[in-house]
Amino acid sequence: MKQKIRKSSKVIFWTLYLAYMSIYVARVNLSIAGPALKNTGILDSAQIGFLGSCFFVVYAVGRIVSGTLSDTVAPARMICTGLLLSAASNIAISFFPPYAVILCLWTLNAIGQSMLWSSVLWTVVSISEKKVEKKKTSLMVTSVATGNIAGILINSWLIGGGNPGPAFMVPGIISAVMAVCVFAAASHIGAAESNKPAETHTVSVTASGINTSEKTAGATSFADTKDPSDVPQKAHMSVFGLLGNSSVRTMGIVAMIHGVMKENISLWMAVYIVDTYLVDLTKSSYYILLIPVIGLIGRFLFPVLLSMFKNNENRVSLFGFLLCIAGSAVLLPGKTLMLLSVLALGLIYMAVSFINTSLLSIYPIAFKESGNTASVSGLMDFATYLGAGISSAVYGIVISSFGYIPMFVSWIVISVIAVLILMGKTIR
Repeated sequence: MKQKIRKSSKVIFWTLYLAYMSIYVARVNLSIAGPALKNTGILDSAQIGFLGSCFFVVYAVGRIVSGTLSDTVAPARMICTGLLLSAASNIAISFFPPYAVILCLWTLNAIGQSMLWSSVLWTVVSISEKKVEKKKTSLMVTSVATGNIAGILINSWLIGGGNPGPAFMVPGIISAVMAVCVFAAASHIGAAESNKPAETHTVSVTASGINTSEKTAGATSFADTKDPSDVPQKAHMSVFGLLGNSSVRTMGIVAMIHGVMKENISLWMAVYIVDTYLVDLTKSSYYILLIPVIGLIGRFLFPVLLSMFKNNENRVSLFGFLLCIAGSAVLLPGKTLMLLSVLALGLIYMAVSFINTSLLSIYPIAFKESGNTASVSGLMDFATYLGAGISSAVYGIVISSFGYIPMFVSWIVISVIAVLILMGKTIR
């Protein structure tokens, strides 16, 4: 029986892995299709930037809503609904209706994609033994990088003839197929809140990591805690209850900062290379591919770094922001060797991969016992994509008038701010 359960868990895990990969294929297609969309007159840089901005803002709000729902709704239902919404929107965009309609459809894509991660994270935690939770969630989050790699390869091949339509049609079909697979594999998994234990646990979210104490009774709400670094876990908490904890608020600021870089690299990488080095997408696709490949290496390096920094995820994030500063500085001179620029973007992408794993995969586990893992993950994603959404609209306008260097300067500034915040958490 145990062997059967173990095999079933593996099937569920890898089905979810492929499903989460698929939404990045249906997201990075806008970036890869960007040059073709501009060449054919379908969209310009400002419109692409506004599409990205709307996606990120709607995704951010959607993550709060879906994070809360994911604590009480069966994960397969949330994941399948999200995949089907993403599928429908991408397939409809492939016919290239007027821009206003494309904007609405891309917004629908954001709503659908926002419904996945909290439920994916909870499912992985629920099917894993406690001693391997962090390992499994760290592995699951590599689907972001592998999804980006698959998205670049698939969409670059689909746009080979200069027609961007298939780059939306095919990812939509893939998402629909994955919805069926997820339902078949994980429809029996229950929601997070229905699985939480009755006892109260106290989890310490400190500079040295996450520690669980002995069971206690009658704990107060997060907002009432005298020491904001001690998070007493009892009944399921509302979003407002979670926001009453200073640790959640502080990490939300850090998440917002890293989101500015993480998502704007994905949005602008193809257009940046084509515009700066005046090459076509076919010749530059292999260079662009290096960016998420380096990011994937970063995902797999995370457990090594976590061990190196004595199981302190905040120090890993601090190290990541220092790398962001270094990579952005390399990009400041403007047009240099194309390979050097790609490697610098890859370094930044790898660095934000470290930070992303700390914030969205490791940190929410601290709230497992109260059934708030999904909602805390939603709050961190909300902050991430709020930062991305606000900045991408601004970057679209700035890039059209002044080029890409102001964007890289801003990355240095916000990374310094994040370093100062995290130093405060790690030193005390």
